[in-house]
Amino acid sequence: LSLATGLVLTRQQATRENGDGEDTLPGGGERDQASIYAEVLWRPIEQLTLIPGVRVDAYAPAVDDGSNAIGPKIAARLDLPVGFALRASYGRGFRLPSFEERLLRFDHSELGYIVEGNPDLKPEKSHGVRGEVLWKLWPEAELSVESYLNMLEDLIGETSSDSEDGTPVFSYENRARAYTSGVNVRAALGPWAGLGLDVGYQYLINAVDSSSCPSDNPWFCTPEEGAVSLPLRPAHSLDVNARFRVEATGTVIFLRGDWMSERPLDAVSVAPASFVTAFGLRQSLFEHVEGTVSVDNVFDAYHPIYGPKPGRALMVGVRAF
Repeated sequence: LSLATGLVLTRQQATRENGDGEDTLPGGGERDQASIYAEVLWRPIEQLTLIPGVRVDAYAPAVDDGSNAIGPKIAARLDLPVGFALRASYGRGFRLPSFEERLLRFDHSELGYIVEGNPDLKPEKSHGVRGEVLWKLWPEAELSVESYLNMLEDLIGETSSDSEDGTPVFSYENRARAYTSGVNVRAALGPWAGLGLDVGYQYLINAVDSSSCPSDNPWFCTPEEGAVSLPLRPAHSLDVNARFRVEATGTVIFLRGDWMSERPLDAVSVAPASFVTAFGLRQSLFEHVEGTVSVDNVFDAYHPIYGPKPGRALMVGVRAF
């Protein structure tokens, strides 16, 4: 039996001035947040682990006549013979709208769009349940299959609004009710002779905006009753991470690939599939210091509206620990 607890205090401030030195941020550019959380890990028997917990958030200024939120959760794991295990969890979520979602003014007219924040956004609230089967065949091979259902209130999503001088303007809005469900499959192999591989596949079964569903069936109504697809959610996505460690030098060479299928925007428009890769290496420089060099978007994948953003990106980093 063990207890873990913590406290997070956050102050966010933002300013934006026009040419006359006037503050142009609507709704104010300051927010304070205090979050306290605690969870207990309890093993009543050797094969069973239970983790109940709770998180409390208090924030100012108030949003939508509220200044706090409580998020309980419970998770359990049951270890079975032959390397199998079952996991299940439930949690209540809460998310304040970010400063970017509230206050952003991103004028990218040369690429054909403008993004404008919405200062009147409400916080997101959610209920989520997950179930998972894991199988550890041997120490170097693990497979898991997980299913989930997330039910969200006041989901923050993208929307299109008026245009400015013929340029489309995109913003954010709250959707009263929405839910997502799907299946995640993950496999981890290695390291074998320095080579490791992680593969993840995600199948999105549903991503539905239920805001227009009737009151007698507010969540899971049919399209004829008002249900519509949430935009820009791919039905299929795949991520692959490969790494190889050179034993003589300790250098880790890594390769990452992320693919997603077409994403519906509305009843007639579809964003194309995309594939983005990255390549790099990580090297220990001194004791407790390592450096990383990587190239993102190796093949320069690009779409002018839906992304990926154009251009390759070279990143160099040093980490001390």
